[in-house]
Amino acid sequence: MSVVPENSSKRKPKMSPKSRRRLMIVSVILVLAAAFILVDIYLSQPINNPALNQLNQQTTSSFPTNQKILVDHNCTTNIVVEISGNTLSSSSYFTVKTTSEGTQVPKNVTALTIGNPEIVRYYSVEVSANMTLTPEVTAKVLIYNPTFSSNSAMYYWNTSEGKWVYLPTDFQSTKTLVATFEALNLTGIPIAVENIGTVAPE
Repeated sequence: MSVVPENSSKRKPKMSPKSRRRLMIVSVILVLAAAFILVDIYLSQPINNPALNQLNQQTTSSFPTNQKILVDHNCTTNIVVEISGNTLSSSSYFTVKTTSEGTQVPKNVTALTIGNPEIVRYYSVEVSANMTLTPEVTAKVLIYNPTFSSNSAMYYWNTSEGKWVYLPTDFQSTKTLVATFEALNLTGIPIAVENIGTVAPE
């Protein structure tokens, strides 16, 4: 009778370096393919992210320089606000919030029906400060849109009367409408611009 040594059990043959490389390449390809499939499934789903669906809005807080504050929200809401007044000091602290709602009519107001309602764009500006705002403190509001022309007209919503009121404006060659307000009146009131004779972008 022959005795089988304890260490004579069958061992799996070692994988050659070439075979290991092949297996690694195949594994990477399978992982990438699975990742592409998951990404494709994700992108095919409807977007429900509130951060992507919210209105364009930006808030800036700052101190005045030489009795002026320039707040540039042109990259988000296409609005620039310039606040000035002799009573402003280096300790004055302002917060400016601007909103662009596109052609969506803001809440608690009626649609602007002067002219063509399909080419009306809506905005809002809110100014607050750590001081009592007086009529002497003014806010120049500049709103840009490539469809604006010298025929475009600006309105603000008069809350007490429940109607849109025409605002005198200056038109700049940079497709910008400029209106001046008393800063104390900019409490987030809706502003509308009607592009007479133009077509609003999609």
